[in-house]
Amino acid sequence: MILTAGFHGDPIVSKFHGMTISSVSSLCVEPEPLLQFNLQVPSATSDLLHQFNSFAIHIMPPTIDAIRIARAFAQGTRIHRDSQGNLVHTKPFMSLAKDDWKLQDINEKVQIPIISHAERVFLCEKKDLFQVNNHELWVAQVNDILINELKKSGGLLYFDRHFHNIGTKLEN
Repeated sequence: MILTAGFHGDPIVSKFHGMTISSVSSLCVEPEPLLQFNLQVPSATSDLLHQFNSFAIHIMPPTIDAIRIARAFAQGTRIHRDSQGNLVHTKPFMSLAKDDWKLQDINEKVQIPIISHAERVFLCEKKDLFQVNNHELWVAQVNDILINELKKSGGLLYFDRHFHNIGTKLEN
């Protein structure tokens, strides 16, 4: 899955942030739908999550476009320093074409970049947060779900350094 962070102001692509997250799971449906995930810090994506509390979690289909986009976002937590020692964050949206994403208004101040190729997109806000060593555990309230594809594929899976799709149903 891919998480993209909300922002405020002019839509400057080099300032958009997001990352792949593999630890997403459903926490509950009632009384409100909640998801949970974790991410490693420091992270520019985490900084924006803290600042705006709004984000999108994308379920990507098992397609070549989805693999290309997932690879761009998989660099999100790598720490690089420039020649002066300043932290340099990755910029996954810089490697995407303009038709790979669109902006979603969340309220009068916050927008979130949404990946056009996603099968489903959960529009979320922060419900709770826990710091554990160099990770943050997030609890997200799902406020809306964007459905771009009616047929469910099971999503894009990453296992053993390769992308996969869900296979046939197993019978017992």
